[in-house]
Amino acid sequence: MSLDLKMKKISTLFLCTSLFSSMALAESHYMPLLYNLSTMFDFNPVKGAVKSLDTDVEENGKVTYKIAIRLDKNGCVESLDLDNISSGHETVLKNSNGSLIGQIDGKPFSI
Repeated sequence: MSLDLKMKKISTLFLCTSLFSSMALAESHYMPLLYNLSTMFDFNPVKGAVKSLDTDVEENGKVTYKIAIRLDKNGCVESLDLDNISSGHETVLKNSNGSLIGQIDGKPFSI
């Protein structure tokens, strides 16, 4: 086998390895947007590439909190619905020209 062919194989192997390792690394981190929203609205963030999130939190067999988040293909939030059943707080926001607009507890809110 020629030196040129060996170098091509090594280069290809290195490229494939680095591509796959970077994908694995990206999936093990929080998306900054979801992490920030989880801090603002007090829910646990999710690691990895997220397209949507639907979670019901239960305490003693009863649903006390519902989370529904939809992201578009670019990772922007399309909608954010949070229903804290136990405290009666509800947040409903939709993406409108790059801003999340809607209501928190029936009052207008935008970010």
